[in-house]
Amino acid sequence: MALAPIEVLVISFPGNQFSGGIIPEIERLVGNDTITIIDGLLVTQDADGEVTLTEFEELGADNDAAALADLMNQLDSLISDDDVATLAEMQAQMEAMKAQQAPPPPAPAAAAPAGDDLMTQLSKLADLKAAGVLDDAEFAAAKAKLLGT
Repeated sequence: MALAPIEVLVISFPGNQFSGGIIPEIERLVGNDTITIIDGLLVTQDADGEVTLTEFEELGADNDAAALADLMNQLDSLISDDDVATLAEMQAQMEAMKAQQAPPPPAPAAAAPAGDDLMTQLSKLADLKAAGVLDDAEFAAAKAKLLGT
């Protein structure tokens, strides 16, 4: 039997928590002949990075898995164990890249000087400007820095 071009789709669920919420949409796509599912495999990865592979029919009474398995036109051994290992490794790499790309938490804002300290520092700046130590631009920049603007 000749098969048209086949694409592999990996669907990831946060925290390895497959709840079945995606099943109605998959049923709609299959029902409209938008997609045909010919094979499937549940891949989970624990906190230590150990990967577990489970065929849908091995999940037994799990209603969500059974509903998904019913949507498949089974072709035995279409996806090899090596393919699955490669896909699981790629998924782990993508998760690691996402974690690395997460922006660092914002640095805590520097505490503004207390009211009296601020007035003292502004007064000192004014004295330095009056004495000719600071020009207008330097005074404005130092004042803005003190005021946090």
